[in-house]
Amino acid sequence: MNWKGFRKGLVLSTPIMTGYIPVAVAYAATALSTGLTPWQTVAMSLFVYTGAGQMAAVAMIGQGVSLLGITTAVFIMNLRHVIMSTVIMERLRRSPLWVRVLLSLGVTDEVFALETAGG
Repeated sequence: MNWKGFRKGLVLSTPIMTGYIPVAVAYAATALSTGLTPWQTVAMSLFVYTGAGQMAAVAMIGQGVSLLGITTAVFIMNLRHVIMSTVIMERLRRSPLWVRVLLSLGVTDEVFALETAGG
């Protein structure tokens, strides 16, 4: 990986990053209206990587679902990331393992769609 490639990736990813803003605002508004404190809302963003998982968890919190139920549901929802990361990491098999592990943490639905559509 070189800086020129990194900068190109940063520029190309700007539309994806920009698209996360409305989702983040919607999540924060929903979480706060459900009764979560601002600190709990931020903590959820730090510990639950996916927007879909955050929204599902907040909805279940609002309905009084148990922690075990919420954790199980969000875990099952996010199993798709194992498959997406496996597909993308296969394309990066020449990269060192530590690079692939680090990059796998950033795989989202949008990243997966762009990577697999790009060939």
